[in-house]
Amino acid sequence: MEKIDLTKKYKSYYSAKETPSVLQIEKAHYLSICGTGDPSGKEYGDRLRALFSVAYILKFEFKAQQKDFTVAKLEGLWWFDENSTK
Repeated sequence: MEKIDLTKKYKSYYSAKETPSVLQIEKAHYLSICGTGDPSGKEYGDRLRALFSVAYILKFEFKAQQKDFTVAKLEGLWWFDENSTK
C-alpha cells in the first residue's frame, strides 16, 4: 500500500516563493478550527488537540481501507490589531 503525502504530491501548494503569486488548487476537503484570542491559551490548545484527534481517526479509518496518507503539517493564519496589542 502506498502512503499519500500531500505535501510532496502538491509541492507548489506548500512552498513559498520570494514573489507572491496566485495558485489554482484542486477541490479538496480540510479540517480547520477558527477562533480568537491567545494562541498559547488553553482554548486554542484544546481545539488543536481535537483537530489532530479527528485527523488521526480519519487517517486510521482510511488506512484500514488501504488508502493511507500522511497527516499534513499544521498551517495557520494569524493576525492582530496593532492598536490594541502592545
